Amino acid sequence: APPTAARSAYLFTDETEAGARLAMQLLHEGFHVAVATRPLMADGVNYPRGTFVARVQRNPATLHERLSALATEIGVPVVSVRSAFPDSGQAGVGSESVTGLHAPRILLAGGDGIDQTAFGAIWYYLEREVDYPMVPINLASVSRMNLTDYNVLIIPSGSPSRLWRELGEGGAERLKAWVRAGG
Repeated sequence: APPTAARSAYLFTDETEAGARLAMQLLHEGFHVAVATRPLMADGVNYPRGTFVARVQRNPATLHERLSALATEIGVPVVSVRSAFPDSGQAGVGSESVTGLHAPRILLAGGDGIDQTAFGAIWYYLEREVDYPMVPINLASVSRMNLTDYNVLIIPSGSPSRLWRELGEGGAERLKAWVRAGG
């Protein structure tokens, strides 16, 4: 059943891939999602570290309708929370230990030196299991790319010497600059 309208936040866990899929979809659609970095208590119930939190005040009014539809479609139990404050000395949904997540904008590197099976498994997970967009690229093209539109680069396992040859000195320098800038 879809959750009732929350006054403070919606909570769902990361215990299954479905929870991660719901969080990723909400982020992709521009909603603000956070994660508890330590256990929290809300409305008298304890939730584990890693619980996803979608706060009502930090999201548009469409949150309830969209989250309800996605939760039903994906099959994720979502709890509606009335208060942002804990019932005891523990962390609540409004505490500093609940940290906002950033929507990943993902590049997935392929090409010479990258294990095809590892590439395929990651691609399948993102594209089919989590239903999250990513852009496949050839690792050799990193030296010529504008990476500023992305904040995640996944380089699947492979041969280190062949990966280095593909990336090259120019690609390595571009990656270092990108990481220093927050990628």
